[in-house]
Amino acid sequence: MFNKSITTENFGKLTSEGRSKVWETMVSLSGFESEFLLRVHGTERGPTEAQCDAYGALFRNSENLRQIATQPTIDYLYACGIVPQEINLNANNLWTYLSPSFIEVNDNNEYDAGAGPAESIAISVGFQVPWDQANLLQIGVINGTLDNVH
Repeated sequence: MFNKSITTENFGKLTSEGRSKVWETMVSLSGFESEFLLRVHGTERGPTEAQCDAYGALFRNSENLRQIATQPTIDYLYACGIVPQEINLNANNLWTYLSPSFIEVNDNNEYDAGAGPAESIAISVGFQVPWDQANLLQIGVINGTLDNVH
């Protein structure tokens, strides 16, 4: 299997193997402490223009996304019943508990939640949760804005 790489405006340098349509790199988002594994489900030649635009919107809006996603994320974690009783999650400490894991940029055929137009590109921003190692928290993003937390 041979490795291939490309450089794009919004993603920077991406690598893939053989005829794979999955491209990867490590990225940082403003407002989050650690790097994420970025995985783009593009074409054999790289991401589509729509994927580049969608990721660019996320990248430019990441600090605002963090602020907007804070309360829905706290609510979701409590609704799941996984937060230990001795921990009081709030806007000041939430993100210190969550470990950045991945950013998944899907193709436009994979978005089927019904909240966005067919041409929308769904992006999931994933975090490891210290109280439940078997599952990941995902923040869904459409056009750089919060879609859902799951």
